[in-house]
Amino acid sequence: MQNSNRKEENNSYNILFRTENMKKPKLYWQYNPELKETAYSINYTYLSREIPILERPVENNTISYISKYEENAKNEAPGLFIFLIDQSGSMSGNGIELVKSSLLLFIQSLPKESYFQIIGFGTDFKKYNEQPAIYNKENVKNIINIIKSLKANLGGTDIIGPLREIYNSDNAYSKKNLNKNIFILKDGDVDYRDEFIKLIFIISNKFRIHLIGIGSSYDKFIIEKCKIGKGISSFIENEENIN
Repeated sequence: MQNSNRKEENNSYNILFRTENMKKPKLYWQYNPELKETAYSINYTYLSREIPILERPVENNTISYISKYEENAKNEAPGLFIFLIDQSGSMSGNGIELVKSSLLLFIQSLPKESYFQIIGFGTDFKKYNEQPAIYNKENVKNIINIIKSLKANLGGTDIIGPLREIYNSDNAYSKKNLNKNIFILKDGDVDYRDEFIKLIFIISNKFRIHLIGIGSSYDKFIIEKCKIGKGISSFIENEENIN
């Protein structure tokens, strides 16, 4: 007769292993026919006195060495950051509020000695600082006041105009020997898709272009296609995922 009070045995296992060539450096490469560029990645083991490479795995699999690197992993290199923000009528309500919250986070997170510029676009476009401003306490305070007052009141959605302005005004930006980034924050579709994609490809020779979809009505195709600008694509649907 079986004992109904017997505890069930735990038959789960953790398998920890190392291979003989784990410490050997590796080179990976991939060719992108659309950009006509090749990307390379080197994988190697970093030997450190602080983080020893053990001959066998640590059996306590809750241990993590990530915190050892977190402090040095942040990108503190200065750069030029241009934020193109959609202030068309379709951004009214939650859309423009998400943009404002995102900009406040961006502006207060830039590396030291960086430069920044904010340009709003709709039927036309508006530069909220005519030239890129050095990242300091006074300039940040001024631009934060401007960000808080932004509204979705610039009419239509012409992204081509401000992008051409940036490209044609390259002399104003090229004097700064910094990594140059354009962040586009917008919702909805893009007028003149083919022209927009072609322009991004051209500008990407001098700027990295990042496109962030705002709200739930963004054009996923355009945002994904924007990767030809050598930047990142992301989506902000609500306040919770802004970070």
